This record gives sequence, C-alpha cells and structure tokens, in this order.
Amino acid sequence: MLAALKEIRGGGAARFDVNHPLARLGTFATVELYVELLRGEDRLATDEVIVEFFPQRGVNFSEELYWQLIVRVLASVYPPAQGWDRAGDEFHQLEESGSLDKRISELETHDVMRTLAEVELGAVAHFTHREHLASKIIDATGVRSLCGVYFVPTQDADALSACPQCK
Repeated sequence: MLAALKEIRGGGAARFDVNHPLARLGTFATVELYVELLRGEDRLATDEVIVEFFPQRGVNFSEELYWQLIVRVLASVYPPAQGWDRAGDEFHQLEESGSLDKRISELETHDVMRTLAEVELGAVAHFTHREHLASKIIDATGVRSLCGVYFVPTQDADALSACPQCK
C-alpha cells in the first residue's frame, strides 16, 4: 500500500496483487487504487480516493480472510472505518488536500517500526433497520445507516452517543 500511495499521491491509478497467506496458493486478490485531485474555484480542494478489490474466489477462498484484507487496506489509506462509502467491492473516500502526504508519512513510520496501521472505530452510534442489523452483526458485514454512513456493527452502540443525523 505504501508503494502504491507514493506512486499516485498526485493523482492516478495503481494496481497490485495480494498473495494468499499460504504463498503456495498464489494470488488471493487484486487491489486497484485511484486518486483524483478535485480542484476548482467553487469547491474546497479535496482528493477522492477509490479502492477496488477483485477477489480470486476459488477452492481456498475465505470470506473472513477477504474481509481482513479489505479492513487492512482501508486502514492503511484512511483509518476511520466509518469514513468510507461502499458500493460492492469498491470503496470511496473524500479527503482534504494534503491528507495523503500525511498518511504516507505515517505509513513510513509503521513500515520502519514493523507495525500495522490500526482502524479507528466510530465515535458515534448509527441507526439502521433491525432486520438488517441482526444478520450483519453475526456475519461481520457492513450495513448502511439512516444518515448514509456505511459501517460494520462491531462496537457496543450503548457506549457511544447517538449520531445526530440518524437520530
């Protein structure tokens, strides 16, 4: 991820393969990363980051392992888990201009220290329909909240304040 982000920090696309943890099993997924610099007189300078995953589903494919790949990649690019917008296997994020340079610096520190970038959990509890929530908690898959935030329900919602938009 660090090499890909460095390559396209000023805009562009990068693609790389992720091998299965058991190297003899070959490629587990391919990741495409896009950065588009959104500039204009009528808008705040932002960078749109798009991450798309292409799993190699087969005999040795694991949904749990695939989800861990997604979490690790997204945490490397932008740690707040509730900040990503999802459409299938494609994730979108708008960041302030210059955020990628700061993130690259943080990832370089992680690389030197040989540590993983951690996911930043949500600060508020979002609301969603109970029918959708129950299965998502069990399967550890994402759900869209009433305010539009995509999240995986892993936190104790009672310990957080309610999202004002959902409320």
